[in-house]
Amino acid sequence: MKQESLPLNNNPIGHSVTGFACGTMASIGFAAGDTNLYGYVANDPVNWIDPTGLARGDWWDPRTYLYPVGEAAGGASDFGRNYLNTRGADTIGGDKYFHCMANCQAASRGPGGVFAAENLSNLRESFDQNVKGDSAVACEQDQVANRAGRAGAGQQCSSVCGSFIPNGLPARYR
Repeated sequence: MKQESLPLNNNPIGHSVTGFACGTMASIGFAAGDTNLYGYVANDPVNWIDPTGLARGDWWDPRTYLYPVGEAAGGASDFGRNYLNTRGADTIGGDKYFHCMANCQAASRGPGGVFAAENLSNLRESFDQNVKGDSAVACEQDQVANRAGRAGAGQQCSSVCGSFIPNGLPARYR
C-alpha cells in the first residue's frame, strides 16, 4: 500500500476538553521514519492520550510517576506471593528458586518492578545476614538467584529460574 493512500487523520473530531479523539494517529505520520503511528501513546490510544503532542513520559506528566509506583507495588506483591510459596513448598533449597521467581516476576513489570526487586532483595539479604545470622556465602548465593531472576525480566520466569528448582519441589510451584 502506498503511503499517500493511508488515511492519516490530522484533524480529528474529538472531545473538546481532553483533546482525545479515538483512533487518531500521530499527525507527523510516516515523516518520523517509523511505521508505528501509535507509538506516542505506547500503542494504546484508548487508555493513553497526548493532546499536546508531547510523548508520555515527559517530566510534567503525572503518568511518568504513577506508572512505576504501580509496578513497584505489583513487584512487592510478587515477593509476598513467592515468600508464601517458599513456606508452603517446604523444600530444602527451594528458597533460591523462589528468590529467582520473585525477582523475575517483579522486574518483568517494568522499571518500578526492577526498583522493588533490587531493593527488597538487598534488604532481605541484609536482614538475613545481620539479624538472622546467615553466612555471607549463603546470602551471596541468594543474590546470584536474585540477579538471575532480574536478568530474565520479560521472559518466562519458570524457564529463567529452572536451574534453581530443587529436587522434590512440588509441581504446583513450578
